[in-house]
Amino acid sequence: MAVGLLLVVALTALYVAVLYWADRHEKEPSSVLGAALLGGAIAAPVLSMVLERLADIRMSVYPAAFHALNAAFFGPNPAGAVIEEGTKALVILGLFRLLPREFDGTLDGVVYGGVVGAGFALAESAVYLWDLARVGAGGLGLGAMFGILVTGLTHSAFGALFGASLGAVREFGLTGSAAWWLPVGGFALAGLYHAAYDALAAIAGAGTGPGALVVVARQLADWAGVIALGVIVIWALGHERNVIARYLPVEAQEGHIPREYAEAAANRRWADVPRAARQPLAELAFARRRLERGLASEAELEVYRNRIREVAR
Repeated sequence: MAVGLLLVVALTALYVAVLYWADRHEKEPSSVLGAALLGGAIAAPVLSMVLERLADIRMSVYPAAFHALNAAFFGPNPAGAVIEEGTKALVILGLFRLLPREFDGTLDGVVYGGVVGAGFALAESAVYLWDLARVGAGGLGLGAMFGILVTGLTHSAFGALFGASLGAVREFGLTGSAAWWLPVGGFALAGLYHAAYDALAAIAGAGTGPGALVVVARQLADWAGVIALGVIVIWALGHERNVIARYLPVEAQEGHIPREYAEAAANRRWADVPRAARQPLAELAFARRRLERGLASEAELEVYRNRIREVAR
């Protein structure tokens, strides 16, 4: 139990660290990321169990490592997958509504959704370890450890898919029906992927269906969401570089920041910019973009400008 918990905490920290690194140009506040992690680890699992009890379906809060055994006896539980994604979506949606300035892009949605998913995986793995200890299991095998690893990766991917769809609404200033249908589509994609993932575990655990095909499909399901998440992150990083290249030269032309800093950042020559000025420069570019959308004020921009000026003195 102790070794397993250390492993789970270490893997959760790794997921959060990777997501935090990916958002290199506009770091999210650590306090907000902590809230997202707790929301995924406490609020979403508890709400999932309450809703499942009210709906009289079996509890679904188990990690991938336990799904095969569980599903072999009881069959797949698509309703549980949808409920889990629904409760995580509520946490992500709450962050979206409460943080209009922070949660304003696709990559922000990936980060917040992925962190909420990592928190949910942390709770699932704790339940799994508790069950192992309760039935007197001898220890964690390689398969169980891989299952715990995949649990975090897949839950982060599920949450990030919905988070990215919400972030895109603000990223592109969508209004009307598009502002509703994109998140609905993101949630449907996450829910269907989760349900299909669990169904494959059920088929594999029950030993039914074409064995080799099921194994291949299961392996693809393990990594498909992670690959999709990586593609989204790569695209979002490129988009953020474009934001910096577009808005910082304007700031320099208006005399707010040193021209050499703006040119170096716009051309991705960050080594030519003092370390203390790099983050304020990136934050300034995104604040300028938010100003265009009515989500920021000149006072906010002036905070970042002053930090850059202090470094340049």
